[in-house]
Amino acid sequence: KFPRLDNLVYKPKAGDIAIFPSNYIYEHASLPMQSGTKYCVVVMTDINESFHQEPTQRVTLGFQVLLALATAGVTMSLFPVLSLLIPPQVTRLDPQNTASSLALVLAVGAAGALIGNPLSGALSDRTTSRLGRRRPWLLVGMAGSTLGLILLSQSRSITLMAVAWFMTQFFSNTLFVAYNAILPDHVPVHQRGTTQSIVGITAPAAMLLGNFLVTQVDDLRLAYATILIVLVTFTSLFVILYREAQLPRGVIPPFRLSAFVASFWVNPRQNPRFTNTWVMWFVLWCAYYLGTGGFFFLYVQNITGYTSLFPG
Repeated sequence: KFPRLDNLVYKPKAGDIAIFPSNYIYEHASLPMQSGTKYCVVVMTDINESFHQEPTQRVTLGFQVLLALATAGVTMSLFPVLSLLIPPQVTRLDPQNTASSLALVLAVGAAGALIGNPLSGALSDRTTSRLGRRRPWLLVGMAGSTLGLILLSQSRSITLMAVAWFMTQFFSNTLFVAYNAILPDHVPVHQRGTTQSIVGITAPAAMLLGNFLVTQVDDLRLAYATILIVLVTFTSLFVILYREAQLPRGVIPPFRLSAFVASFWVNPRQNPRFTNTWVMWFVLWCAYYLGTGGFFFLYVQNITGYTSLFPG
């Protein structure tokens, strides 16, 4: 039985031989036999070994810094916008129902992230462009995020804000998933810890820098423009300098929606460590979005009376 291939069940007859690639796409379960003998031979080879082997060539510090800066650009397009730009914009558009309107905008945006991240990743894995698998999606993500941020800056209604934030979240997560995939694609195992540390340390730095930049201007449009310049600059620089091989056709099975949806199921009893990690990660992000995310601005503004305590 092949769960990732629409739960395909192959029932061999006596003398049949089943041959399939040794990769995650062909994850399978061997069902109990009623009679006879079954022989299994596992051979770790593939028609295109370069796309299934771990990278061995060391990456330079320049590449690590470039990847970190590109990732930081995406971080700046999301978190400062979420915490410092969207809440006051919603307050101006709907001062009587700020909390409910903000909840609507954030929920629609979260749906964009939820869909964009795994869908873009699955499509990126199968991309056979001459530019490689990841670079086309970096361009798509940059274009979509740019359009979403422009629409946000021009929004004059809560509905348009929700649509624009959905686009921004969807395409920013397209960028995130491409950068995350580049790490195992391009970086050898012994350098991944160092590379991830360099990338990871830029996230809080990007959030602090983004918060600083947007608070230096009073015009929301100018604040959005500042974020856009950073995002486009770092993404473009990475796309220009990064090189990757073209994926030959037929190496990875085509995208199937049913198999894609089925791949999300993980039995919690059989995988307790994964389940615990997922739950902790879920709680962490819920705390962020409900706490230091968008609603923290409303708490400071409406509950603490910050403007009266610190006038000007």
